[in-house]
Amino acid sequence: MDRIYQQMYDDTEIISEKSQEGSEIKKLFSGQTVFLTGCTGFIGKCLTEKLLRETELKKLFVLIRPKEELSVEQRLDKFFQDEVFEPLRKMVPDFARKVEPIMGDLAKKDIGLSEKDRKKLTEETTIIIHNGSTTKFYERISNVLKINVLGTQHLLDLAIECKTLKAFTYISSAFSNSNHDVEERFYDPPVDLRIIPDLIASDESLPGGLTEETVNQIIGGSFNTYTFSKALAENIVKEYSRKVAFPCAVHRPGLVISAYREPIKGWVDDSNGPVTGFVAASLGLLHVIHCNSWPKDFIPVDMTVNSILASTWDVIINQIDAREAVVYNYGSSIVNPITLHRMQELVEVEAYEKPSDKMVWAYFCSITSCVYYFYLMDMLTHLLPALIIDGALLLQGKRPKALQAYFQFRKQLNFLTKGLTSKQVINCQKSKKVWNRLNPVDSDLFFCDIRNLDWDEFAETFWLGMRLFILKDPLNTVESGRSKFKKLRIFNILTVTATFLIFLYLVNRVTGILSILC
Repeated sequence: MDRIYQQMYDDTEIISEKSQEGSEIKKLFSGQTVFLTGCTGFIGKCLTEKLLRETELKKLFVLIRPKEELSVEQRLDKFFQDEVFEPLRKMVPDFARKVEPIMGDLAKKDIGLSEKDRKKLTEETTIIIHNGSTTKFYERISNVLKINVLGTQHLLDLAIECKTLKAFTYISSAFSNSNHDVEERFYDPPVDLRIIPDLIASDESLPGGLTEETVNQIIGGSFNTYTFSKALAENIVKEYSRKVAFPCAVHRPGLVISAYREPIKGWVDDSNGPVTGFVAASLGLLHVIHCNSWPKDFIPVDMTVNSILASTWDVIINQIDAREAVVYNYGSSIVNPITLHRMQELVEVEAYEKPSDKMVWAYFCSITSCVYYFYLMDMLTHLLPALIIDGALLLQGKRPKALQAYFQFRKQLNFLTKGLTSKQVINCQKSKKVWNRLNPVDSDLFFCDIRNLDWDEFAETFWLGMRLFILKDPLNTVESGRSKFKKLRIFNILTVTATFLIFLYLVNRVTGILSILC
């Protein structure tokens, strides 16, 4: 365990001195000026770090939304304080000199650029990687459409003005077409693209926006407004790609989770959705998950970033005859499948051995495909404890909050539940061709071949990464965590036993009363 933690902090272990001679991807990006949106998100942080560490860019423009209390320069400085940049900081102390913040907002017309910044971007940018989006699953539909759909359109308008643009890469989602088995092709948009302005206007004309029922009718088979907007944005990229001179790529990653190898093994940030369930379970907050036995498309964030860069290289070098945007799916369900049950088994080994001192209940979590069993266990292990806690708070004259937290958490997990119960599979034929095209140097330097991902090796640092980077629970609390875990397990056994006995007593009383009445 000491060795693993040492590796997570020791950049000489994680980022080796690899020979970069012969790297075609590095050669492609050398001297380029990249414009990146969404740099502050989970994938965006890792993508920014990788570009600055492994490519010899001329400049990296990053779109940053302004805030009243901080300038974009101050936000960028704060952004670079993130621990994911620590190994890079040790290797290249002045790495930030290549980065220039651009003040803008995807929700605004022309992404809110000043004339000066727009001129600079159109004259200097050679590659655009559009990763920016709102990933809130239940955000107001007008805001989602403005950011994720119109924002993409405005960025493509900017791309057309760029004088020396080599490629436009759009980061979508493997769940953008959630009512299909995902092939590497475009699907018809869920609604006519021409009515998007009308949808936005209708939602904004109402104080509370369109009703949930109306929104569900609009998005149809999509999981939520997020995946709905991604499907629309993909089709905008497809339409533009047919009339522009530069190649376009659409990259669809699956369920992105912690880093496999770089820049820090196990690194993850608190904005990552799929990891939320694992963290909640490890703290004793989540005890039942509704999921089928089909493989899930888990993919590490560092491999996702490498795949994005490899796809950008491929669309420029090998797809010169493509007449529309090239779609690259990136998932594990076919090429290296793993089920949630198997992932849980691997993580449990680490969670039992190195429990967190911040747990609030004993760790136990049941995965079931039976919806009736799920709702029963959800009521007994989540809803009922929340009611008891709120009752105790009320008796103490305090404000109840457990029930509200339960409903908020359940709402956030609903998206994951839809994905976990879906039988959707992600085909990666074009991505596999990219992996096969990579030379030995790039296969190592930009490792993205999911066929060579070792899930057992990954699990070794997956739990430690969550413990360290999300829970902020250091190594020196392991012993106290073990002690707390033992006490909570005993308390849990006593609680379950007492509840079962009370249940039997009540059943016996009710049965006795019924026999008397009969």
